[in-house]
Amino acid sequence: MWHKPAFQILSAFYSASLLVVLFMLYNYVQNDQVQVTKDQVMQETRVIYQQ
Repeated sequence: MWHKPAFQILSAFYSASLLVVLFMLYNYVQNDQVQVTKDQVMQETRVIYQQ
């Protein structure tokens, strides 16, 4: 009798956990891309000013 409510609670918990992990992964990838872009801009700026 208790199997159905327990399954629903665990399913909701796992779904919420998956969403949190996916959100954190998305933020990590976005931050990494921003850092790469900043590094490229800094490198190009150094090249321009060295000429």
